[in-house]
Formats: sequence, C-alpha cells, structure tokens
Amino acid sequence: MSNLLSISEVCNLYKVTRKTIYNWQSAGKISIIKKGRNSFVESTIVDDLAERRATTNVTQNDTDLHSVITQLSDRITQLEGVITQLRDDLLQCNTPTAQKVKEITQQNTQTESTDLSSRPYDTRRASEWLEKCQRVFTQLDPQEQQTITKKDFAERAGVSRGTVTKRWGEIISIANK
Repeated sequence: MSNLLSISEVCNLYKVTRKTIYNWQSAGKISIIKKGRNSFVESTIVDDLAERRATTNVTQNDTDLHSVITQLSDRITQLEGVITQLRDDLLQCNTPTAQKVKEITQQNTQTESTDLSSRPYDTRRASEWLEKCQRVFTQLDPQEQQTITKKDFAERAGVSRGTVTKRWGEIISIANK
C-alpha cells in the first residue's frame, strides 16, 4: 500500500486534474485500484506517465509556438510590403482617392491638435452654451450681474463651472454692450 497514491495525491503531486487521471484510465495507461470507498493508483506508473507528459508537452508546445511565431512574423512583413506598395501606387494616381490618401498620410504624420474648437460638434456645443449663458446673464438685474459668483452663475445657467470660468469674459461682455 506504500506505493499506492490516492487520486487527490496524484493530482497535487503531478499537477494534473482528476479528468486527466480518468482519461489515462480510459486509454488503458493506468489502472485504478478500488479499496473500499477510496481509489488508488500505483505511484511508479504515474511517475512515468507524468514525466513523459511534461517532456512531450513542453517540447512540442515550444516547437509549435516557435513555428507559429515565425509564420506570423513572415506574414506581417509580407503585408507591410503590400500596404506600402498600395499606398505608393495610390499616391502616384491623380484620383480623388489618391488625394484622400495623401491627406490621411499627412494627418497621421503631423501631431494632431487637441484643441476642441477644431472639432465641429464641440464648436457648435460651445457656442450653444455661450448663448445660453449670455441669455441667463442678461436676465439678471444689474446689481446681481456685478455680485454673482461664477459658481452660482454656473448652477443658475445649468452649465459646468469650467465652462463658465473658461468663457466668463465672453459671457459678461454681453452686459457691456
């Protein structure tokens, strides 16, 4: 009984799952010995199987992985060449598509501006907020226009304090007209 291991011991010692053990049994590689309610496997048989499994998997997986990486690297290099050739061909044409490719290439090589006003949606939204703020500001009585804080004004206008702070000069310029 000293060379017998329980299924749990085999799982822990050899880092295999119960399913692997039962697969080995189904394949006829090991025999499971039942003693009462417990199941045991001979340790010498499991030693051989686990060792062969580890060696085979590592060697085969390393070889397969290296092969796949090499194939992917070659394919990427090939695709880069095709893309470069297509881009060059398009740039030599005088078609609207070639113009578009030139523009996109120029845009990608230049650093893009993060200025929000360069985007039409943000420009429109900012002008709507400014108009709204100016309407609210003109509805205030002159005394309140002089004393209201940016925070209070932002709450009253329903816009962010950042917008009010950024556009405060433009907002109050309406009162000076």
